[in-house]
Order: sequence, then structure tokens, then C-alpha cells
Amino acid sequence: MRMIIRFLIKYYFRHHDDLSVHVGTKLQPGTLIVNIPPIDLWEKETLSKKIKSFLTWDYRPTPDLLQQSVENTLTADIVGGMEDFEKAKAASIMTFSTRTRFRGLHYNVMHLQLVNRAPDMLTLLAPIAIKIPILAVRYYLDIHYEFAFNSIRKSEHPKSDALIGYLYEVSLLQQKTAMALHEFIRKVVSSADKKQETLLTRSEVDAVSQAELAITYLKSSIEKMVNLVALTFSIET
Repeated sequence: MRMIIRFLIKYYFRHHDDLSVHVGTKLQPGTLIVNIPPIDLWEKETLSKKIKSFLTWDYRPTPDLLQQSVENTLTADIVGGMEDFEKAKAASIMTFSTRTRFRGLHYNVMHLQLVNRAPDMLTLLAPIAIKIPILAVRYYLDIHYEFAFNSIRKSEHPKSDALIGYLYEVSLLQQKTAMALHEFIRKVVSSADKKQETLLTRSEVDAVSQAELAITYLKSSIEKMVNLVALTFSIET
């Protein structure tokens, strides 16, 4: 049936295999062009629209239907689908919240000092950035979620759904670990300023709780990362 419809669209309505549609209200330099198969649009048209097109020998896709197809195509090409888009959006919101929390706050004890302690790790940043664009390496790893999710989809990995799920969970756990660690350091600094003769301050008690929370998140993050690596290379765990 699709072969017949494709034949009619090409030779009866004189359409090419793809309709090139520009994104936006005006065509200008740099405008994105999306190619939409007319057969996909035709199958979604109403019966009255199809009859009218046959009678007039002219098929012009319904504007709303065409716009929706453009949005769906762009979403699929950029982030791999609406489900991935929602995950990427949620992760980005969490990232923004974490960045806002750390903005303007600097503690010397939080400096990793990789140049002195582990200079070999610095050589890994360049190849990682080539594979997955890194937005920031401060207190946690921050990646470009849309790009990463879409790259996994395009790889056609048999476990792509699980890979995206684990990557999403690992990213959130790392941010939670960073926030717990930040709160731990803040409580430690606060208790050092207020301790004086007190054996155990409230800040120290809170710091212990935050340290335990950070360790819990870190352990969960490591477990997820192991599963992520195992799934990537089809290793049974």
C-alpha cells in the first residue's frame, strides 16, 4: 500500500521523496532545514483532505501537521526522542541548581590539586572532551546530556535504553554527592569558627550526617558506573 501511495505522491502530485521545510517564520542564512517524507504526512491527513487533494491534483500538507512533523523530527535528531528529551531537561535543571549552589563559594579544602596529586588524570580530560563534550569539571562531572543521549541512540546499542537510564542516574548521584560534600565542608568550616571550648557542636553533628550521606551517594554512584561499563561492553556482572 505504501508503494502505491509513494508512487501517487511522486507522479500524481509531483512531490520529491522529501519535503524540505525551513524552521521558523522566515528563511534566512543559517536557518535549519528539515526533510520530511511526504508519505508520512499523507498517512496522517484526514479523509476529506485526501479527497480534495485528488480532485484538485494538488497536495499541500496541513500546516499544523507539517509543523508537528518538523518538531518531532528535530527532537528525534537532537535528543533521540521525547523520553530522552525529558530526562535531559530534568538533568539540566538539576545541573543549574547545583551550579547556583556552588556559585561564589570557594573552600581551599575542596581544591583537588590534580596537578600535584594526580597529574596523569589531567591527560584524560582532552580525550573525554572529544567523545562527550564536558561542560565543567569542578566538584562533579557535568556532560552535555542531549548530545550524550542522542549519541547512544545513534550507536544502535542493543541496551541503549538501559545505558541512558544508568548515565542519567549516575549524573544525578554525582551531583547529589557533590552537594552533600559541599554541605559537609561548610559545616566543618562553620564548626571550626564556633567550636571554642565546646566538645561537640551542632555543626559537627550535621557534618557527620552529611559525610555519611556523601559516602552513601558515592557508593551508589560507583555501583551504577560499574553497571554502565558492563552494559556498554556486554560484560556479565
